[in-house]
Amino acid sequence: MAFFRSGLLWAIMFFAINGVWAATSTSDTIIKACNDSLDRDFCISSLSKAPGALQADLAHLSVIAVHLCIEEVKPVYDFIVDLRERNPNVSGLKDCVELLEDTRDELHDSESKLRRLSDANFNEYMADVMTWLSGGETNQDNCVSGLQETHVSLLSAVKAKTDYLAMLIDDALLVVNNVADQGHI
Repeated sequence: MAFFRSGLLWAIMFFAINGVWAATSTSDTIIKACNDSLDRDFCISSLSKAPGALQADLAHLSVIAVHLCIEEVKPVYDFIVDLRERNPNVSGLKDCVELLEDTRDELHDSESKLRRLSDANFNEYMADVMTWLSGGETNQDNCVSGLQETHVSLLSAVKAKTDYLAMLIDDALLVVNNVADQGHI
């Protein structure tokens, strides 16, 4: 009887451990897509947590990566708008709001094109998406640069928010570039 309980205990522990490992595992597609990331661990972690990412092929993973950026741009935008309302005389915040609006639009356009990607429109759509994602990255840099020149005291708070978004956009661009390197979907 003690052997049975001991064996049962080991079985429960085995399945519990494997369940935890399975829940935190990642796919080869995500690992390969993140290999050249500036922060590989961040890339793998953020993509692995996204719904559907563990089963996604590279093309679908690019949609998921852009969607993560879309989910993050709203709270960053809301944060900057709130800062601007509390600091109406800081012209750099007005510029940041406009840049984040541009980023939001570029991300939505990118996701839309990636969802409709086919071999027939592949080169055109990939060029558009890469341009828009690069623009989204640049927008974050320009927001921070504008505040460095006008209002340094708000810089660290804005930089923390925009840096996280920029990292997500950078990783989305990396995944999109991997799709583009394939030359087809």
